[in-house]
Amino acid sequence: MRGKESLGKMPEESKRRLETLLEKYKTDRSAGLLGVLQEIQEQEGCLTQEAMRETARILGIPLSSVYGTASFYPQFQFHEKGRYHFRVCRGTACHLKGSSALLRELEKQLGILPGEVTSDGLFSLDAVPCLGACALSPALELNGDILPEVTPEKLTGILEECRKGERRSPHGQQPPLSEPEEI
Repeated sequence: MRGKESLGKMPEESKRRLETLLEKYKTDRSAGLLGVLQEIQEQEGCLTQEAMRETARILGIPLSSVYGTASFYPQFQFHEKGRYHFRVCRGTACHLKGSSALLRELEKQLGILPGEVTSDGLFSLDAVPCLGACALSPALELNGDILPEVTPEKLTGILEECRKGERRSPHGQQPPLSEPEEI
């Protein structure tokens, strides 16, 4: 299984992009840490520990401030994502309507735990405090789209569609097989 980002060396190309980005914010601190973290995630796909350390070092702020900000907002990812990224709501309404069973079923069918990616890179899984879709519980998020009133039976069908490449977003776009190329 491919899993959470290791503490090893960041690829040189990523490091150069990060340094260029952070230098811009070093001279304009009014832009704020949130903007920096959003740009890093957009460029790199996630916030690695090394990227957060470099951010703290270059901006001259404590690492705890960088991590505290990043961990507060559910939009930030600390690991790579698969082509199909599931987020399971753990909020009260979803929990009462069976989100725990959905999480267990995803773990069983995918063979991964929250925070991990399948070895083929097709699926990744996260459990989040709340998706803000309580009226649609139990809800899952798949690549940013809320899936309402999901049951284990529906989940099996959703996974099958993903495996066959038939699952598309509401806008008719299929998730990319790989990272978009830089322009």
